[in-house]
Amino acid sequence: MILKIFLIGFVGAASTAFAEVPQPQVNQEDLTVDRFGCQILQRPEHLTFTTFRDAWRSIAADKLYDIHRYGTSLKDQSCDCATLRPDWSVIEDDYQSLGFAAGESSTYNEWVDIDYFPVISGLRDAVQNLCGGIE
Repeated sequence: MILKIFLIGFVGAASTAFAEVPQPQVNQEDLTVDRFGCQILQRPEHLTFTTFRDAWRSIAADKLYDIHRYGTSLKDQSCDCATLRPDWSVIEDDYQSLGFAAGESSTYNEWVDIDYFPVISGLRDAVQNLCGGIE
């Protein structure tokens, strides 16, 4: 009983304390441009999942988008923003065919182990070497 009263008091005090914490001021311009000077496009709503059970789908979309944009940049030897930050629609077919839209997270786990982790670091480094970045 005493533990229950303590926990209720603690939760109440913590929620009050967090409610009073001032929010940091963030410059919105800093959040919209990547290290190459390209505008960061927001992930479309239909590829954004907020529930615990489906959050992996958003991460899968992000990873697929990165593989595509870095791979295209290297293939085309291009550092323009249309290549480095293409419209998200470029991943739609792959997202569907890999089963991320309706499949199980095990499909994603297998894909990320076989097709993402072994190559993403090399792709990022190669694009960095090709394109440099803004100073």
